Amino acid sequence: MAAQAAHPTVVASRRAWITVAAGAAVFALMAAAAIFGVGWVYEHATTQRDATATVISGQDALWRASPDDEWTIVNSSITLREGDEISTELGTVVWITVFDGSTLEVTEQSHIRLQRSRSSRFSDESIQIQVDLLQGAVYAAMAPLTSHAYGELEILTPNVQALLRAERARPANPSPSIVVETTPRSMTGTATTRAAAFRGQLTVVSGAQRAELVGPEQVDFEDGTLAGRSASIQSQMIANGDFEHGQEGWDTSYSAEAREPRDRIGVAEVIALEDSVAVQALHIARAESSVWARTGVSQQIDRTLRLPTTLTLSFDIKIDDQSQPLDGRATVPVAVELNYVDVLGQDREWTTAFTLRRADGGIDADAVTELSRGEWTKVIVNLENLEPIPKTLRTMVVYASGGGYDSAIANLSLTTSEGSTSP
Repeated sequence: MAAQAAHPTVVASRRAWITVAAGAAVFALMAAAAIFGVGWVYEHATTQRDATATVISGQDALWRASPDDEWTIVNSSITLREGDEISTELGTVVWITVFDGSTLEVTEQSHIRLQRSRSSRFSDESIQIQVDLLQGAVYAAMAPLTSHAYGELEILTPNVQALLRAERARPANPSPSIVVETTPRSMTGTATTRAAAFRGQLTVVSGAQRAELVGPEQVDFEDGTLAGRSASIQSQMIANGDFEHGQEGWDTSYSAEAREPRDRIGVAEVIALEDSVAVQALHIARAESSVWARTGVSQQIDRTLRLPTTLTLSFDIKIDDQSQPLDGRATVPVAVELNYVDVLGQDREWTTAFTLRRADGGIDADAVTELSRGEWTKVIVNLENLEPIPKTLRTMVVYASGGGYDSAIANLSLTTSEGSTSP
């Protein structure tokens, strides 16, 4: 009976020890969590850092603190904080210097938002730079890490993420530099992005697609899908040169020297090709007439070249018909004209023309090439030595002129090769 009477006391004692042990365990867990939390905060807490934006070319730079604010003209230098936006017009370039010495060149006709500009609050662990590129191009160079162990510079477009990483333990020499350029779908019918590494390693991600670049190397995306990869870094100056989006981006023009019915001036239209050099091509044709006319398309480029640069024009061409000269002037079944402003600010025009036979009449062109009838010919023109030296590309015109003509052009491209991030 005495042993049975002692049982409740033993149970109570055990419960007390269990309670004490459980409390100690909970306290230990809480203490560990607190220590971990303090450590995590110490390691990961960041503080916002300012950047400086300076207009280095042109006068049409705009700034605003948020999408709800009005744009303000920037004349010289301003301080940028997270959320601030910069917009540039033709001929205007803004140079952004981040707190660690990294630089961002916002080119003409671009729109960016400084999303993050941060460093570790309590340590020298890391720096974070993030830029939203809504339109245009940004050239970025990451400064050597001297006071931080790790750094990230990230440029985001609506469809693509470009991430540049650096570690102090593995310094890059020279410093890594990149370019990211994007064009919204609203401008060309296709959302395009190119991301390139001049130096260093660049990670590019779009959805499930991932590319690791080692400079010099470039990738191109169309509507978020990888469309090409190249060891050369190039910028395309024209849109829809393959005419796969019809005549989107191109304006049609017709003219005649005398009264001529509209259906007699000619036609410039996009046609489908089968088993040929391209999917679609621009077809320019006119039935033979005694009245001189000109038929063609044009595209506004309005792009300033980064000097020095290599400019290359390429396309495929076919001529099916060419009439006799009219009033001493030769019929030109197809020509490509480039209008630009030179480095001295003068308007210039350069033209290359193609014919079936050596012209009896004069052709107002810088170069004339004879082709065989009905055969596709690949044309590549290196404009590196174009004189006077071009600074701003204005328009490209593709046309035919004369009494009668029938020709087609496809895969039209005008590119610049790049190799520097210096302004």
